[in-house]
Amino acid sequence: MKNKYLNNLFISLGLLLLLVGCASHPTHSPENVHWSYDGDTGPNQWGGLCDEYCLADEGKAQSPVDLTQGDTHTESLGFDYKPSMLNLVNNGHTIQQNMSGGSFTIDGEAYKFLQFHFHSASEHTVAGKRYDMEIHLVHQNDEGEYAVLGVLLEEGEENAFLKSFFDDLPTQADQVVKSDEVMLDVSELFPENSPLFTYWGSLTTPPCTEGVHWYIFQKPVTLSTAQLKSFRDIYQGNFRPVRDLNDRKIEMVQP
Repeated sequence: MKNKYLNNLFISLGLLLLLVGCASHPTHSPENVHWSYDGDTGPNQWGGLCDEYCLADEGKAQSPVDLTQGDTHTESLGFDYKPSMLNLVNNGHTIQQNMSGGSFTIDGEAYKFLQFHFHSASEHTVAGKRYDMEIHLVHQNDEGEYAVLGVLLEEGEENAFLKSFFDDLPTQADQVVKSDEVMLDVSELFPENSPLFTYWGSLTTPPCTEGVHWYIFQKPVTLSTAQLKSFRDIYQGNFRPVRDLNDRKIEMVQP
């Protein structure tokens, strides 16, 4: 626990210094600021789109990163997920499932489960390997801090969890698909007996907020060619390239 508090202190001090630097940028409101995954509004340009996005350029603890085997440490992780009604939205950048409950606990501290969404190809790489997709499960505690679980996917056998809703993905921006007849239990998605990479990073979309506690399952799960196509027919290439690790450490934890 002592290391966790020290990490939080260093992150908070770093963010304060960065925000002071950001304040010197020309002021632009993030409202109606368009960002994308290519061209003049792509990842390499995010930091200059408005001052609130400056961490994308100036942050030293950005995500995603290339994951490599690290030292194993002890950490108590708890997963309390309950089935949630299908509530998909196409937000213009990805497909997102908004959740109605559940939590992820880190050493007794609960993070409420907010949503999960998809990237193709994967944002994190493992020893340089990029996977076909990555799912991010986003959680937040009472202090507003984020913890994100990542699941890597590679083309192979059909994925039973995705099968229940991948035929109903919203194809147009701002389209919503809801059904109380389809209940999603994300615990069915997780690979069995897999350690997790963990490190301190950021959100991978603007404003690229830092101080995010990342956990990514080391073992990938599979999805079929047809399932991969279903998503890529809507979004392909919606991933941020890996960022510099700087002086951060990647560690391993066994749930």
